[in-house]
Amino acid sequence: MQRFGMSRREFMKTAALGGAGLALWGCKPEPDAPTAPVDSEAIVVGSGFGGAVSALRLGLKGVQTTVLERGRRWELSPNYDTFTHGINFDKRTMWLRDRVVLPFIPQGINFDIERYTGLLDVVEFSNMKVYSGAGVGGGSLVYGGMTVMPRAQEFNEIFGDLAAYSEMVPYYQRVQRMLNAVPFDQNPYFQAFKDSGYWEFTFRCAEDVETTRSVNPTLRYQYIPQAYQWDVIYKELIGEIPKSALIGELIFGNNSGAKNSLDLTYLRQAEATGKVVVHPFHKVESIGRDAEKRYTLDVSIINDRGEVVDTRTLRCKYLFLGAGSMGTSRLLLKAKREGTLKDLNDEVGKGWGSNGNGMFMRQSLPKPTGEKQATPPVIAVTDFDNPYGPVIAECAQYPLGFECNCLLYLGLGVHTKRGEYRYEPGAANDGLVLDWPDDGNEESRQGIRHMGRQLNDAAGGSFDTDKFPDEVSKEFTYHPLGGAVMGKATDKYGRVKNYDRLYVTDGAAIPGNTACSNPSWTIAAIAERNLERILAEDF
Repeated sequence: MQRFGMSRREFMKTAALGGAGLALWGCKPEPDAPTAPVDSEAIVVGSGFGGAVSALRLGLKGVQTTVLERGRRWELSPNYDTFTHGINFDKRTMWLRDRVVLPFIPQGINFDIERYTGLLDVVEFSNMKVYSGAGVGGGSLVYGGMTVMPRAQEFNEIFGDLAAYSEMVPYYQRVQRMLNAVPFDQNPYFQAFKDSGYWEFTFRCAEDVETTRSVNPTLRYQYIPQAYQWDVIYKELIGEIPKSALIGELIFGNNSGAKNSLDLTYLRQAEATGKVVVHPFHKVESIGRDAEKRYTLDVSIINDRGEVVDTRTLRCKYLFLGAGSMGTSRLLLKAKREGTLKDLNDEVGKGWGSNGNGMFMRQSLPKPTGEKQATPPVIAVTDFDNPYGPVIAECAQYPLGFECNCLLYLGLGVHTKRGEYRYEPGAANDGLVLDWPDDGNEESRQGIRHMGRQLNDAAGGSFDTDKFPDEVSKEFTYHPLGGAVMGKATDKYGRVKNYDRLYVTDGAAIPGNTACSNPSWTIAAIAERNLERILAEDF
């Protein structure tokens, strides 16, 4: 396998850059940080898109940086068994859960698993399930690689004067190069993949859009830039390596190494600077400031069952919060509540949104969609003139291993309602509470439903209301955003108001929605733009 000029074997030998050991699946599952973290000039909390960008840019600046990640580091095994295979769920599947919790598992079906520090975390609030990744690489370990850039119109409507679209284009391009994101139809193996049958569902989706355009000419489909190594997937296809992407492995990890996740891109390059050390299994419990105006972090070191095996307090001059919408918001709200950062303003916790997520399935289609359904998802249906607001719906794999005559879609729309986080000591979810209106997703949900009905009416099919009551599932999100929004809790570049050298670099800074697109690309591009300004002016 070739990845950014390095073979799989070479990668295995060099992946422990900076002295951080990697835990192979099958080895003794102990915390994989052989050296204890120490006080650093900068500390980054979290290793998702915002944290990883921060780590690399700090390292290239020559800043001694510690990255603290609550999850484990998932090294690609030469046996291609780092992650669970397909839908054969086991303890590697979920973060500290005893059963699998997913929005697309029919009600009444349970998959019991052993409690373990697995890949996918789900936090269940009163009327919203919020999914996120856990491990070195954060959400990139569990996302689909869909690298979608919003249109200027929707972006400018949501971000206003926080960040002009024209200003952001170079940063989007930088992230795309880093992730090597290429659309499906532009990869050199496109025809071979098309002929293979593994993406039959993709071409059925495109065909149905063309049929529906006779009713709604504004409907379009587009191939999505994908942060994947297409040559690796081709090796799966011709039998050089075991199948992973081709059997639908995505949300619970990719065993062939085809996905350009952050641990193999941004973070790998950050560690290569010699200035950045990543510490897995380090959960930040609280933050504050000492008399010398250094930031203090109370940290729990956990084992692979989530048990605390040690604690320590770390200090730094510069603190970058990249623990995601939930993690970053919780740390700030707790610090405000407990008085360790008492001057945080009242905007902290506000501006939460689900990114307009809504999932639906078209069932009983008149034509086959394929027994074999591969990852990654490569096509999206768009309707920017939808009467309920702009909508994009990505057609995803549903790898059951038999013909289901069905198509699964993850819809994204623009919604204007916002929720708010609160911190209540002793409450579930480490004290984090989300107040979210029951109709918070209704704007985008109406648009997603309208698209699905038009596809069914024109091309055949029905909604599977057993899986998704009322046609469109709404009480979940893979894209939590907000809680420390730019221009409100922070300035336009993520500097937390009333506290110098404290920054928010992740999805918590985004105002609840990324304008009909998956948020990963926008989060990373905003982080690139903000870090450029911060490093030029604050260091």
